[in-house]
Amino acid sequence: HSQTAIRFRLNMASESTDIGSTAGNMISGTINTAMETTGQIATNKSVISRLTNSLKFIQERKWMQTCRGIPEFVSPTEFSRPPAGELWKRLSANTTYFFTNYVAFSVLIFSFTILTDPWLFFGCLGIGYLWYIASKQQTLKIGKFQLEGNKKFGALCILTVILLLLLGFHETIFITVAISGVIVFAHAVFHKVPDSMNELIDEDVILLGSNLDNV
Repeated sequence: HSQTAIRFRLNMASESTDIGSTAGNMISGTINTAMETTGQIATNKSVISRLTNSLKFIQERKWMQTCRGIPEFVSPTEFSRPPAGELWKRLSANTTYFFTNYVAFSVLIFSFTILTDPWLFFGCLGIGYLWYIASKQQTLKIGKFQLEGNKKFGALCILTVILLLLLGFHETIFITVAISGVIVFAHAVFHKVPDSMNELIDEDVILLGSNLDNV
């Protein structure tokens, strides 16, 4: 009976080890697949093309020339209740004309929310440093994982998202969008249409204001 009990325990231990090994392999395989898939999505040509176009717009826009002066932007005499039927006209024209000011205002709120949260501020610095270090290495080693190419990029993206969620970055985005959205909408609706925009009212108004660098 004693030998039988010993053999039974050894078999149970062996089966437990096999199950643990199988589970570990499954987890490892899932992590590898997730990193590879995320890296492929992030490096997809269409994604890169959109990012490139966004960066191109940021680089080519004449930000200083299209930044409207404070008197014109916030002068009390420039505000009035929109007449019936003019709400959309004001919203379109002012969003185009004051686009640079609205972006600067949103960036100011975003920066303020980060700077007033030490955990988020230093966390973002740490994440930036992590990406800098990773970009200098061909292969990145995390535990037993050897990461390179799409896997390395995917692992960094996943880790960055997790850290930002833990730091409350999504709350910062929500606060920025909420406050900026309300103030920008109110400003665009109650601000009179600038004189220089009256000539363009009958034309198609582009909300991003990319054709108004010289207005």
